[in-house]
Amino acid sequence: MDKKSFKSKPYHVKQKHSGEIDKTIHSSDTDIGTSTVSADLHVYGDTTAVSGTFTGDVTATQLTLASPLPVASGGTGVTTSAELVGLVSTIGTYASRPNSNLVTGQRYTATDGTEWVYDGSLSLWRPLIQGVVGLQPPLASEFAWVNQVSCTATDNVGQIFLTCPGSATVEIHCFMKSSAGTKAEIGGIHQPSALQTATATQRSQYAGAAMRETATGKMLFFSTAFSNDTANPWSAFWFSRWTSNTVLGANSAYYCAPVGSGPLFLRLRNDGTTIYGEYTRGSPSNSTWQTIASVAKTTAFTTAPNQSGICIGAEQGTGHTAGYLLQHYDQT
Repeated sequence: MDKKSFKSKPYHVKQKHSGEIDKTIHSSDTDIGTSTVSADLHVYGDTTAVSGTFTGDVTATQLTLASPLPVASGGTGVTTSAELVGLVSTIGTYASRPNSNLVTGQRYTATDGTEWVYDGSLSLWRPLIQGVVGLQPPLASEFAWVNQVSCTATDNVGQIFLTCPGSATVEIHCFMKSSAGTKAEIGGIHQPSALQTATATQRSQYAGAAMRETATGKMLFFSTAFSNDTANPWSAFWFSRWTSNTVLGANSAYYCAPVGSGPLFLRLRNDGTTIYGEYTRGSPSNSTWQTIASVAKTTAFTTAPNQSGICIGAEQGTGHTAGYLLQHYDQT
């Protein structure tokens, strides 16, 4: 037989073979010559019409097409039924994310976590944070606490959830990794696990990107912060220098802004002379970053930072616990 027609959902091959779109097409004929394809692929939430005539072979495990089926914007095309299976297998648990036959732009919804998009140039899944593509944080075991006290960090389906109880003093608790000290970048959401009733005494919480010089303990911290002071509630960016985790240095400043509680990307960027505190709500890969504050590297550090990471804290009394869901992390 020289020609057979099939389509999806489901596929039909001359009324002889049928199956769901996520099943491999089976045929006892190893050579079908020229095949006509007519299908609707549901990719990235859109319906992509696929039609055309292709020359190929059908075996029990693979359909090889002479030219790739087109997919939605950002895709590279599908050349085999195995890739098609991967393309449409878009939902399951985080642990069940597919790791083969993947195409750039493919999405996967973790029923126990977040949504992911596959980046073929990096050969990895990247988290979608309210539609913005980020970089999955490393495992919590790759970081080390500085001034941990009773803070915790828990791996959470490709994210890290950090908590720190309130303190009567001003201090930060930092989760750090060795780095070249040129970039510390985070993205995520404030997620307090305990809040006190708003009072006239502000109960502030903060979380942000940090750089640290291990030889001296000096730190630079760029964060978002908020307070539930009944008389004057506020939210702000906070750019601060520290001589240690518990000693706030000179020239720290709040920059009041409606930072909100949704995902926001923060970074410290060291160009070798100056270190900048910057933020964006767009893609951290190619967005325009806005500079909030800066400091000379030699003012903030004796030599240079050699650790990057995230710091978190809650002050002005016990009874409230800061929380932060780290969804994106990058450093250099």
